[in-house]
Amino acid sequence: MRPLLIAVLLLSCAGDDTRRPAPGAPIAREPVVVRAPVPIVAAAAPPAPAAPPEAAVDPREKTRKAAHDVLAQHCGECHEGHRSKKPAALAIFDLDLPDWPGRFDAHRFETALGRLEKKPAPAAKVFIAFRDAELAVKQD
Repeated sequence: MRPLLIAVLLLSCAGDDTRRPAPGAPIAREPVVVRAPVPIVAAAAPPAPAAPPEAAVDPREKTRKAAHDVLAQHCGECHEGHRSKKPAALAIFDLDLPDWPGRFDAHRFETALGRLEKKPAPAAKVFIAFRDAELAVKQD
């Protein structure tokens, strides 16, 4: 529609000689006005979502991460799915799965602790902190 309108306007002015300067007459030019560039302002970004309150962060995350590292170091040969060829060990817990902490009950905590007590002292202490944090939540 727009191209048709432009064509009609151009044709209507084509025969109008009143706007054309006489041959040899000087052409009057309007002064050129230079304007400062208008800065392009990006649309305001939507506000960032509010950070979740501190209470939303599981307080057990630190102990879980530390216990995961200890277990991966000392037990990962059997209990990490990407390394193990022992399906019976992976059925107990697989450190590659996100739900591995939930696989522990009181009996499994004690069994793992018995194995970790033979390892260097920090390993057992880290696991005890993990056990205590998990059992405290399960009792609530």
